[in-house]
Formats: sequence, C-alpha cells, structure tokens
Amino acid sequence: MISRTSLVAAIAGMLLIALVVAIVPFLQSMNPTARAYNDLPRIKLTGLAPGDYRLADYLPQHTAPGDWTIKAFVYKKHSGEINVWRLPARNGAVGMPDLSWWRPLFECRNFGPTVVNGIVDETGPITCHDDKVSDYWRREWRWTIDGKNLGKMVEDLDPVFGSVQGEFFVVRNGN
Repeated sequence: MISRTSLVAAIAGMLLIALVVAIVPFLQSMNPTARAYNDLPRIKLTGLAPGDYRLADYLPQHTAPGDWTIKAFVYKKHSGEINVWRLPARNGAVGMPDLSWWRPLFECRNFGPTVVNGIVDETGPITCHDDKVSDYWRREWRWTIDGKNLGKMVEDLDPVFGSVQGEFFVVRNGN
C-alpha cells in the first residue's frame, strides 16, 4: 500500500512536470518572429578594429529637443567586445550633458576615449577633448571605457542593448 507521503510527493512531482511542460512553449513564444528579428535596427560594424570608435547612425526616428539627433557611439575594446551608447549629436559634434544626456549643454567636436601614441588607453577616460571645456566640466565629463561616470554629478553613458551578429550590432527592441 502506498503511503500518504509518497502519494503527495508523486502528485507534486507530476504537477511540477506539467508546469514545466506548459511554461516552455510560453517562454519560446516570447522570442521575436523571424520577420520581427529582421526588422530590428542594425548598426554597421564593418571596418571597426579593436581600439576603434565612431559615431554611427542610430534610429532615424530618435531625435532630441533643439535639432539634436540621437547617434550611436560605438567602441570596440582591445578584447573585441563592442560597447554602444546613445548620444545626442548635431553638425558632427556630440552634445555633452548638463547632468543628464537628454539635455545637451555643449557641442563637443572631439569626443572619445583617451588616445596615447595613436592607441586607445582603456585605463584612461572617454571624454570631451576640446580645449574650450572648463575645469569643472572636464572633471564631470569623464567615463570609464565601460561607460560609468567618473565625476560626481553627470549620468553614465546611455547604453544601447543588443548583440553582435556578423558585421552588425543588432539593437534589441525597447532601446
């Protein structure tokens, strides 16, 4: 004769198996369809060698107040890892934040990582290298190579989430 404990354990086990069987199709349905995946925005990475960076087109519908458009700042680390951040830009310059990225304060013509002897120094900050930057903003407008702010008041770089697929960075929806 089966004990009550064994019966309860068997029923609980069957319920757990049924729950897993029911959840798997639900989770699989959350993946985008092939058409939706093909429609995701892509940022071209062609020609980007380790230590290279560039300001690339992001999504044409993304704009910011004051004739700013949103661009993707793409950096390929020496390790090959790709970092992509959203930045306001206009006339070829990056809009430096007035504490928040959505409120550009200053047009920076020379934004990027620290370069020493022609090679990106990943221990140095990503910053605005323009001569006209005040000492206060020079301290605030500094980020690690992973986008974390080194100052006290300004936000981190605004990451774009996605994955590298061949020669493209595929932007995940919601970015």
